[in-house]
Amino acid sequence: MTGRPPRLADVRKHARWMAHPDDRILEYLCLRGPRRLFPLHRELAEVATEMDYPRVYLEARLERLTGHGLLDRRPDGNYEITDAGRAYLAGELDAGELRRVDAGDDREERSGGGAGTPTDDREESVGGDRSVDVV
Repeated sequence: MTGRPPRLADVRKHARWMAHPDDRILEYLCLRGPRRLFPLHRELAEVATEMDYPRVYLEARLERLTGHGLLDRRPDGNYEITDAGRAYLAGELDAGELRRVDAGDDREERSGGGAGTPTDDREESVGGDRSVDVV
């Protein structure tokens, strides 16, 4: 980084459903490649103490990111960043525009309102899940 303030186009566009660890999780998987839950949990804790999330909380975040298309859970159990996840990290995708599709279910939920047919506008909260606001 050159020390200059980021341009508006360089800023990631978070969604209300996102929590503080989500960017770190996406960045780690982008850099290190696909990981299963348990190795990912251990590796994050080894990188920095502030990334030592409870395993149940990490699993909830992985499922939430997967449900919104930023991660993919492969048949072998590994979580892998998607093209949408990479676009989000690059600041090219507004996460607030992503629709959530639950596995095995045709229901869709839109986090930002507007057109569509959301089935549940309530935000989930899991173990200290904090929303990230971009100003």
